[in-house]
Amino acid sequence: MATLGHPVVHFLYADLLSAVWRVFQNWVEMGTLRRIHHLVAKVHLHLAGFEAGGSEEQVLRYWFSVLRGLWALGRRLVHSSAGGGRSVLKRSVENARSYYTLSWVNTRLIPSPFLLPH
Repeated sequence: MATLGHPVVHFLYADLLSAVWRVFQNWVEMGTLRRIHHLVAKVHLHLAGFEAGGSEEQVLRYWFSVLRGLWALGRRLVHSSAGGGRSVLKRSVENARSYYTLSWVNTRLIPSPFLLPH
């Protein structure tokens, strides 16, 4: 973003497969999410994720901590849609899906002057 001179990204769609949780964690820690207005991502639940592991409870706590980090930076979930499959952490779960597409908006982003009415 800095190299290209983009102080704000207005819309970002991410389908990072099992890496989504580590990428989100990195974006939270580095502050990158502060500069993204609308984030849509497909989150996969059938596997723990890239570089994530441990017991099922540890993985769920990790996922929750990443989502809590999104919330702490002002992300608010505005839409979700269920994908296919019924596997969560390699287990068949009747009332769940293997992935979801989630849409968040940044409630703390200072609007770009290009988006303000003239």
